[in-house]
Amino acid sequence: MIEAPPGAPTGVVALSQPGIVERTLAFSALFMLTVGLPTEWFFAHSPTAPIDTGGDVLPTVVFAMIGLLLISRLMNNGRVVVVLASAEPLLLAVVAVALVSVVWSPEPIQSFRRVGAFGVTTLVGYYLVVRYSLSTINKMMAVVLIIATILNYAWIFFLPEFGIDGFGVNWTGITSNRNVLGRLNALGALVFVVAMRDDRRFRLVYATALALQLPLVLGAGSRTSLASYLLILGLLAIYQFFRAKKTLYGAVAVSLTGAMALGIAVATANLGFIVRTLDRDVTLSGRTELWADLFDEALTRPIGGFGWEAFWGGWFSPSHEIWIQHNWLPPTAHNAILEMFLALGLLGTIPFIIALLRGIQRAAMHVRYVPGALGLWPLGYLSLVAVLSVTESGIAGRTVFWVLLIVALVHSSRLRRVSSSDQIRDHLDLPPTDPRFELASWRN
Repeated sequence: MIEAPPGAPTGVVALSQPGIVERTLAFSALFMLTVGLPTEWFFAHSPTAPIDTGGDVLPTVVFAMIGLLLISRLMNNGRVVVVLASAEPLLLAVVAVALVSVVWSPEPIQSFRRVGAFGVTTLVGYYLVVRYSLSTINKMMAVVLIIATILNYAWIFFLPEFGIDGFGVNWTGITSNRNVLGRLNALGALVFVVAMRDDRRFRLVYATALALQLPLVLGAGSRTSLASYLLILGLLAIYQFFRAKKTLYGAVAVSLTGAMALGIAVATANLGFIVRTLDRDVTLSGRTELWADLFDEALTRPIGGFGWEAFWGGWFSPSHEIWIQHNWLPPTAHNAILEMFLALGLLGTIPFIIALLRGIQRAAMHVRYVPGALGLWPLGYLSLVAVLSVTESGIAGRTVFWVLLIVALVHSSRLRRVSSSDQIRDHLDLPPTDPRFELASWRN
């Protein structure tokens, strides 16, 4: 045990620094949330293979065990977690609505099981913020993504029956489909750029890993993933250029809005030159018709939605009409906001959107006052989430993207609660359990 931080609430007991076993468990949790268990890597990508609806119980059970072991490390520091959770209460509101949605879910058992995994994932996010600095979290993610990159190439070139789709065209690696692979590569762009500048000892390793992401994106054949990959690199360059200027907030608003608009243009292919350049049909593989039909379905339950992850349950679930209308059997909405609307209605969607927008505004302050690459991380990640939300659905749930969203929102919230630039420089990249961290600075 170490001495409690100065100004900590009465009863707070600071934990000792993470040991090798705890760090290994934390790394394992991040690895599982990123690429799953080895049992999930051998997915036969046949054109006639059944749609994967996320029903594999083993990964959920194993992750829950690891997550609960990590969360137990916070048993004596519950007050710290409560203070951190207050950084963005709307995020917890989304989790609370997901939990309550089991009551009205047409698939209550499925919703209950998956909302339990969602809750554990959320607590793992807060665990990481409490126990590790932002630098350490990004380095752990860098190692996870380096291993994932090596495995993806190994599957593509040495196990093509599992690493390439059933048509023998698009790369999938160890992931379930090309969109998941592309999404991880876009995340790698952010993680490796920050790691290159934060940890110069392994700069060449991170630079090599960054360079290897682009061929994976191209091989996946997902133009929307390629757009996300390029947009996040462009946004990081813009944020770096404007970080010390008075026009920073305007630059963030304009560039991020433009990036999302471009993502929507790519996703809907409304512009002729985009269609020709990206070789896409006017519906982007059926997305626009899918969105219209799903929106109509969501309006049948606009307040609370269909319940957490209860919509996509196969032919005998609420998605059966969608599968009848769309013979390519879409497994998700391919849009994070619409996916949230289907699951939790306005009760969950509105808090999620407000939390994301408020986090981006606070993260812009983080860029202005926090030097180095780590100052860019929260805004870069929240921008990535905003861009991916246009064409991807995997933001909320048992996924590393939700964990990192918690990390980004909590860290971007910290500057509104410190009173001087000295506090910013001295305390911002320390976990709250460090004796030098003044927990009182989290209070309103």
